[in-house]
Amino acid sequence: MLQVVFADMLSASETFKSQSPVFRAITEEGFEAFQGACDWNLYLAMQTFFDTLDSGQQAVAESIYAHGVKLKLAHDNYDQTEKANTMTAQSLFQALENPDIIQ
Repeated sequence: MLQVVFADMLSASETFKSQSPVFRAITEEGFEAFQGACDWNLYLAMQTFFDTLDSGQQAVAESIYAHGVKLKLAHDNYDQTEKANTMTAQSLFQALENPDIIQ
């Protein structure tokens, strides 16, 4: 069962990391297409708004990627801990079966 959870965590990690650039590309250059308005002040206000949206899009994309990295780290930590616990349990069982190996 744990292997299934580990595999799912690893798969989710890869999905988050691979979809981050896809999410970012949704507006890549989309806001740059705005060519302005007749009124200079309106143009500046709209450009500031679009720049803010673009920054938000970038921040969300970076967060998506960071979540994928965290999932990978969690996977690795759980996997290493599970392997260490398995080795410890196996050593304990061997000691219980053959007390002569205890040093």
